[in-house]
Amino acid sequence: MVAEFEIESLPSPPSNNCSYVELKTNLTKWDLPGILLLLSTSSYLEKLVIKKDYNTEGISQYTADYLQEYYFNETNYWSLMLASPCLMKELEFVDMYDFAGGSSETALVKFLLMKAPILKKMVIYSEKEKHSSENRSASASNDKSKLSEKLMTFQRASPDATISFV
Repeated sequence: MVAEFEIESLPSPPSNNCSYVELKTNLTKWDLPGILLLLSTSSYLEKLVIKKDYNTEGISQYTADYLQEYYFNETNYWSLMLASPCLMKELEFVDMYDFAGGSSETALVKFLLMKAPILKKMVIYSEKEKHSSENRSASASNDKSKLSEKLMTFQRASPDATISFV
């Protein structure tokens, strides 16, 4: 986890020449500054793969006092990031795994769509269902459909960008 105060104290972020990045993250609001720093310094990034990391050890090592001291409003943070000039000029493909539709996940999808002018394809793999009863499956299917519809309404920097929700 890279905290906001750590990012602010960096002189100028080093550039990263990777064309492919596989990111394993919990995708909590505390991960956002680090993810955005990585993206903003990855000028040559063509493919981004985001996988959920279900290891809860990362955030749990911090005390409530520490987290409160560095608290930030996630909604305001995304608004500022969407207004920033950060563009991912080479990003063409994004794969997101175990997408549950949480606020951080949805905001990251919106950010990527708005900041990647040559994006061709974004594939979002939904979170695997943990129960197999018919009622839960029907409900999960309905939730996926609503989430898919919501994602399709997001503004895109690339007129050619397609979104697949699997």
